[in-house]
Amino acid sequence: MQVMDVTSLPFVLSIRPTYVQRILSGDKTIELRRRFPSVLDRMALIYSTSPVQAIVATARLHAVQPLGVSQLWRIYGRDAAVTRAEFDAYFDGTDMGCALVLRDVVRFQNPMHLTDLAEKFEFSPPQSYCYWKAPLRELTAHGRVKATARH
Repeated sequence: MQVMDVTSLPFVLSIRPTYVQRILSGDKTIELRRRFPSVLDRMALIYSTSPVQAIVATARLHAVQPLGVSQLWRIYGRDAAVTRAEFDAYFDGTDMGCALVLRDVVRFQNPMHLTDLAEKFEFSPPQSYCYWKAPLRELTAHGRVKATARH
């Protein structure tokens, strides 16, 4: 059995459409997670969950900052573009979390829907995140995905 080296693979981040829109508008530069691997400069594919169900953009995952929940809110609450109630509900029951610093967001003109992702890449959306296992050039080679810089 061959072991896959995941150190250079991009992540797919599952994010609710409301928060995806905040990322695409530039209001949200921090994605919050209860836990996340420590990574250095890595590509992330942004998957917008139901009802959109598509990979809609890429971003550079600049850094992952694990912190206590109170520090997360104090340092990153504004850039996470969430209300205090949303933040508290998400981190209820844990003392630690992670701030994912997103840079260089690029929106796809033609997002790739879950139906196509499942058919062409045997992709099923993760609850939080997963590694993208196909070469990225294959994703863009299908002709439907064209990137445009965020305004």
